[in-house]
Amino acid sequence: GLPGNCSAVECFHKFRAPPLQPPKRPVALPDPDPLASRAVRHRAYTALVQSAPLTPDHRAALIARGLSDDEIDQAGYASLSADSREPLLQAIQPTGEVPGVPGVSRSVKGNRWRLEGSPGLLIPVRDRQGRIQACQIRTDNGGARYQWLSSAPKYPGWTGRSPGTPFHVAGRRWMQGAAQW
Repeated sequence: GLPGNCSAVECFHKFRAPPLQPPKRPVALPDPDPLASRAVRHRAYTALVQSAPLTPDHRAALIARGLSDDEIDQAGYASLSADSREPLLQAIQPTGEVPGVPGVSRSVKGNRWRLEGSPGLLIPVRDRQGRIQACQIRTDNGGARYQWLSSAPKYPGWTGRSPGTPFHVAGRRWMQGAAQW
């Protein structure tokens, strides 16, 4: 029944939802940088993983998954923390051009750089020749468990690049020598 002595129309007006707000205009984002070459990405990501020490917790988690210390070191797993971003960015920059390396954002004015990504275990994604072409992050803070290290434009004033969907050679086969391919 209807409350009190009001009609269906009166009840509708009394209990209706607040008026909808007009949709916000989308913010114009900058165009993404062109994807850096395979050689540039490999140099940048190699510098990144070599400069990012693996935390004891991340090493223990990989060992619990059946990897040996040698396999962990050879694969190049690393840890990305909130504190490590500036030193890691400094390690990447001397490798050559960094625009277009997924995970590295630059201000549109071109005078500032930042390393993106949630804190977590950094997993190199390699091609058939063993070159690092992208990185995934197994996040430490919940949410999506695996994320790409990506700097696709998300904010006005900053641009970068998504890794897209790189072909990934999974498992230990690439470690045995790229000549098999």
